[in-house]
Amino acid sequence: MKSRLEGTPNLPTYITEAMGRCGVTKAANQQQERSTEGQQKRKRCQMCPRNKDRKATNCCWKCSTPVCNGHSQKQIVCDNCTQ
Repeated sequence: MKSRLEGTPNLPTYITEAMGRCGVTKAANQQQERSTEGQQKRKRCQMCPRNKDRKATNCCWKCSTPVCNGHSQKQIVCDNCTQ
């Protein structure tokens, strides 16, 4: 049971709880939390029509509006801020 608990990172909670009732617990230093640091959530481009559903990882550096590659310049400025 220990090898299954330590070798499988995404065990269902009911199995983990059952193992805990049997006295098998995962060591606290081995638990790894998912780090969202460095990962940016992709948002919908504010300039594209909604039916295109273009996702954008870049934001305008002036107004922080998410914009796709088609609506941004090289320094990532949305079309509204360049006017």
